[in-house]
Amino acid sequence: GSRTSRLVKDGTGRVVASASFSRTISFIYPSIEAFIIHIYPFVKDKIAKFPHILKKQGKQART
Repeated sequence: GSRTSRLVKDGTGRVVASASFSRTISFIYPSIEAFIIHIYPFVKDKIAKFPHILKKQGKQART
């Protein structure tokens, strides 16, 4: 699947990409986490309003 395409073996049969990939993840993940923590209140607010928006659109569709 997608995992085997990412993990490329070199001449000795060692899996090369996994080490650099996990290093990349450990580098990128904290910034992703910080971004999620920063944006979560806004997303939560949108999700809270979402059913109300759907109901409103449903009423407009019926008339």
